[in-house]
Amino acid sequence: MVNRATTVLALTGPTGIGKTALSKQIAEALPVEIISADSRQVYRWMDIGTAKPDPELRRAVPHHFIDILDPDQEYSAGQFGREARRCALEIFSRGKVPLVVGGSGLYLRAMLQGFFREEIKNPELRQRLHERLAAEGPEALYRELQRVDPELAAKSHPSNTRRVIRGLEVFHTAGRPLSAIQKEQADPAPFSYRKFALTCARKELYTRINRRVEEMFEAGL
Repeated sequence: MVNRATTVLALTGPTGIGKTALSKQIAEALPVEIISADSRQVYRWMDIGTAKPDPELRRAVPHHFIDILDPDQEYSAGQFGREARRCALEIFSRGKVPLVVGGSGLYLRAMLQGFFREEIKNPELRQRLHERLAAEGPEALYRELQRVDPELAAKSHPSNTRRVIRGLEVFHTAGRPLSAIQKEQADPAPFSYRKFALTCARKELYTRINRRVEEMFEAGL
């Protein structure tokens, strides 16, 4: 039994699986407000390529964490986790159910399971890492991450330069791997949650993604 007053519902799954369509159906059955857990939809203007919910749905159902930043502003999973938790508690206070929708696994983890409480930041080092990225390329930084934090590297891709740089920033600032710190200083959510993952056959998923890309180009991408 799910207690609507204290349980967050989370809907996840790969790109093109139908999360937005299902969230619309859920909103017709339950008094929900939607928390977008998408690391790209937080940015303004890039509407087509990030597949944001259409304006009609966003008018009908309150959506949070969409169009909150300009593209040149930085935003982390840790920030999202803290702010999304506060948002969920506010939604509960209004007598509604927080419905988290998104495919950014790190954002979901930050909100539901928690990262670490300590803020580890080193803007000067981060700037140097960005300069190295431009000069040496992503593979060089990724190889360094493999040496200093192999567990984080195994969960990352060289092209995910934001995560690679963050891992190196934390290691060289704190002297310890980010993956180890996350385990030791977990910050559990102040609510219960139920997570539902959508899936389908790989061939069908690829067909859906191809169709979505074609629709994006038709829409002006």
